[in-house]
Amino acid sequence: MAAERTAKLRASGDQIPLLLDGIEAEAQAAGVPAGLAAEFRLCLDELLVNVVNHGAPGPDSEITVHYRVGPDGVWAEIVDAGPAFDPLSLPEPDVEAPLDARVPGGLGIYFVRRLMDEVVYERRDAFNRLRLAKRVGAASTQATF
Repeated sequence: MAAERTAKLRASGDQIPLLLDGIEAEAQAAGVPAGLAAEFRLCLDELLVNVVNHGAPGPDSEITVHYRVGPDGVWAEIVDAGPAFDPLSLPEPDVEAPLDARVPGGLGIYFVRRLMDEVVYERRDAFNRLRLAKRVGAASTQATF
């Protein structure tokens, strides 16, 4: 099993691309398939940008990302001190509706749910914790945090 790493970011968002570049490089070095790593990057980016834009108390607040990368997949937990908010509780957008009839918002988490093997929200110790995992192969087991 790969070692867990921790990154701490300012909620201004300017550090997100550097973190994502690092995780993607680690995934490549670990032998994670490129498509899987790209989907994980897309989802982690979406979730981090949402925390910065909608959940963080301010640009100097801190977001912590715990993550693991290994040949069997990638896992992350995003931790922030913003107001309690479970993005998984939102109703799914009607992607079949005509564009002019759709309600804005919700597509990001929709795609995260579709692309990841596991997405779990928890509010613990005054922190939002959103975990996501993408595993290599259908026979993989649930990620544990």
